[in-house]
Amino acid sequence: MTLLFDKKLQTGYFKTYSDKPDFELISLNQTHSDNILTYPHDDLSKEADGIIFDLNESIIFAIKTADCMPIVLIGKNQGAFIHAGWRGVHNRICFNQKIRNIEPTYAFIGPSIQKNSFQVSADFRENFPNSQNFHENNGDLFFDLQKEISMQLQETYNGINIDNCAECTMQSKQYNSFRRDKTVKRNWNIFSI
Repeated sequence: MTLLFDKKLQTGYFKTYSDKPDFELISLNQTHSDNILTYPHDDLSKEADGIIFDLNESIIFAIKTADCMPIVLIGKNQGAFIHAGWRGVHNRICFNQKIRNIEPTYAFIGPSIQKNSFQVSADFRENFPNSQNFHENNGDLFFDLQKEISMQLQETYNGINIDNCAECTMQSKQYNSFRRDKTVKRNWNIFSI
């Protein structure tokens, strides 16, 4: 287990490890959905791609990724930690009512595949038919997932401050990347207060 990324956020701390850390944490049964659970009220064994928590909790939460975005959202009294790949963005996970209820004012996007690495097929456009976040390079089509989720957040949460770490999991070989290696390993993204 190697610490790959470490950042103090507006509220709390974000770290990424190469494997599961050897300390106690809460992780989710992630499925590329838009399901959100609330800690400590919901059954955390259910499938979900996000968790809501009170900002006075001293619990450590984990989101596992291999190119998808780990996103921390902070509101006045509550926060959320979500896993958002293209399916989650397509399903508008950040529009989930539980996320709306925390009224996020800050978002942090952790290490994930970046715009110059996320190559897609032409039929992928059908998932985001009105998006301006596609670009071509040497005849190949690419999609800017961070910009797409940032636009969704700005559209929904007026004045939200968005911080994208811009670390590319595919280009930086220290990270586990499914697109690069078809690996079953995951990056363990940790958020704690």
